[in-house]
Amino acid sequence: MLGGSIHFSMLTVERNMPSTLKTIAGLQHHGLPEPELYINKPVENPKSIQCVHRNIFEAHFNIIKRFVETTLEIDPGVHLMIMEDDAEVIRPHPCNLILDAVGYLEAERRNWVILYLGVVAMGPSLYIGKGLANVSAPYSAHGYIINGRHARSIVALGTGICERPIFIEGGSMFAFFSKFAFLNAVLSQSRLPKEMEAIAFLRNHFSFEFAMSSCMWLSLMLPLLLVLFFVTLIKLCWRRVLRARCEQVCKQQS
Repeated sequence: MLGGSIHFSMLTVERNMPSTLKTIAGLQHHGLPEPELYINKPVENPKSIQCVHRNIFEAHFNIIKRFVETTLEIDPGVHLMIMEDDAEVIRPHPCNLILDAVGYLEAERRNWVILYLGVVAMGPSLYIGKGLANVSAPYSAHGYIINGRHARSIVALGTGICERPIFIEGGSMFAFFSKFAFLNAVLSQSRLPKEMEAIAFLRNHFSFEFAMSSCMWLSLMLPLLLVLFFVTLIKLCWRRVLRARCEQVCKQQS
């Protein structure tokens, strides 16, 4: 069990309640506590996918706001774990993994703001040990933990942050060294993201778990590839400088 150090909330909508109850039962089977539900009102007749995303992000924001106004007032030392209603555990002993990760961040990385329990990394990442990485462009909001000490600061920014890539998906509002993710995701989601669902090839040939794993490993390679690129570029430039100098000396001697 997670104990009292982490408050657990779940985002859902009324029409998903039957599947939400199944999700909760599955999470409890792995030792997770029963979450506090936040029932969101979805957008009616959305004009674009951006309208849908904003509605979802505002719901995430409202969960953090509710946490600040209620739970955090009673216990200032608690953190907030948020999951969406299709979250599912894909690694054994998730409670131990989560508690160990939060314990490490509290002891060694006190500046941490957010820990993603499963993410599609769309930019360079940096492995820091203990099965965790700093991520520059994290996408997917199906499960994450907000450091309680930073929750008020997030709420103080207002709902203007509730869009990509600022808030939870993209996370540009968070400094690189303050946002973390599990190298091997603890959580997946039973419903494919709309971006994957819309592309038949991705929908038919790849799972969300594969997308998270492959993107994470590629993102970890990006810094190395960038270093190799710049080292190679510097070498080429230096060789050109040396060649030009040699040609100049040869002309002077002749």
